[in-house]
Amino acid sequence: IFWLPEYLRKERGFDLAMVGKYAWVPFIFGDIGYLLGGWLSGRLMRAGWPLHRARKFVMALGAACLPVVILAPRVPSAELAIAATCFLTFGHAFWVANLQTLPTDLFRATEVGTATGFSGMGGAIGGILANLGTGHFVARFSYKPIFLIAGLMHPLSAILTYWLLPGRFFLSAAAQTRAQEAAGSEAPR
Repeated sequence: IFWLPEYLRKERGFDLAMVGKYAWVPFIFGDIGYLLGGWLSGRLMRAGWPLHRARKFVMALGAACLPVVILAPRVPSAELAIAATCFLTFGHAFWVANLQTLPTDLFRATEVGTATGFSGMGGAIGGILANLGTGHFVARFSYKPIFLIAGLMHPLSAILTYWLLPGRFFLSAAAQTRAQEAAGSEAPR
């Protein structure tokens, strides 16, 4: 949400001092989301949840926070808009804390680096397109479509994750890793 300071300045009438005083708040909620998202999935696994269920559940919880941000351009005060944006950063961080671990959950140890690289490349391309798209929408319309898209993308992604990534993929990757580790421990030295 690189565009938040400009949104606060243009749409909410903040001057530079006010932007500096308040624009950091959503990012603190993001920090909290990263910590809690990673902690919660680990806690659920320790409580007996299967890895795939714990990861996807925590990702779904994070995704469920994001639609609140759709209200940000519609609420009457800047404080409420910042509060709605806190849901965006918190939910996104909750999501990402588990999304970034998926390559290690889904691929053999020898494939994790490649999978992570492709994931990072996709994220970079997505970031470029999001920056271009944000500029286009804001210049031609307003910030409302940006908040709408930001609020709906993670829930849509959560639905796709549940649909396209069934638990059997996690189990087979875990079994492959265990087999590799067992084979490595039996190899002559």
